[in-house]
Amino acid sequence: MSSQPTGKMHLGNYLGVIKNSVKLAKTTENFYFGIMDLHAYTSNKYSQSFIIEASATLLACGIPQKSLFVQSHNLVHANLSWFLSCLLSVNELNQMIQWKEKLKSGNVGNVGLFTYPILQAADILAYRATHVPIGEDQTQHMVLTRKLANKCRQFLDAPDYLPVPEAILSEIAKDPVSKMSKSDKSKNGCIFITDSPDLIRETVKRAKTDIGTKILYDPVKMPGVSNLMTILGGIKEMDLQSIELEYENLNRYDKFKDIVAELEYSRWMENKNEIEKILKINACDVTKIAMSTYLNLTNCYNTKFNK
Repeated sequence: MSSQPTGKMHLGNYLGVIKNSVKLAKTTENFYFGIMDLHAYTSNKYSQSFIIEASATLLACGIPQKSLFVQSHNLVHANLSWFLSCLLSVNELNQMIQWKEKLKSGNVGNVGLFTYPILQAADILAYRATHVPIGEDQTQHMVLTRKLANKCRQFLDAPDYLPVPEAILSEIAKDPVSKMSKSDKSKNGCIFITDSPDLIRETVKRAKTDIGTKILYDPVKMPGVSNLMTILGGIKEMDLQSIELEYENLNRYDKFKDIVAELEYSRWMENKNEIEKILKINACDVTKIAMSTYLNLTNCYNTKFNK
């Protein structure tokens, strides 16, 4: 799995991807989580300081030290991306929904945005991933990744060497945090993972709710409280019915808004040298894996098509 170092990670990132990644790490021997800084160049938001901050946040959330790496520390990502781009047509990339939306908005952007899905596929296939936690907005990108995996398997001597990865979708279909405020553009609707418990409590208390006092899940008639229930369920790993039962006698929305998150973020930010050391060591390990994949793919391709 991966994350871009383009800004502070918010609660939506945690509920959508990080939480599932931490779960997967506990049950998977070979688990890798990349900070995909090359992708950040497409939006001109690259920052070295963001890499340290993103690393501290991910480690605090439970991503294992041995699994964390930075994309640009492993040049194989770019090499593999170029190789995979030679297996796709321009028309296949033109079908990507996010690219179509860019065209409709008139903000076409750069070539990097157009080929973005190929680099994303390389990020996954380089490590021969079997399962990838993603948010709902990445579903089509995973379809393309699976297509590329199948294209590669056609010329591999041992097709099973490269698995066709499965997506692990977030239980939360859309980011509920963005709906908390009366205006989606308002900062009132954003909870950053690194916020203090007091600030998180203050932000949640400003969130819109509904007329009444019942804690019931009804996205149509009670969108405000239903939203908070979704967030609470994601954090505490409770289903919506259990939340209704636990809080049925609460009768006050202000008490229900009292959500507090505590992380070890500050401890990691005080040890930046330790983070840099971890990333440097891990870069060597992941490069060996990715290079093995790249060489196997290109050698098999050359053998089959350049006899």
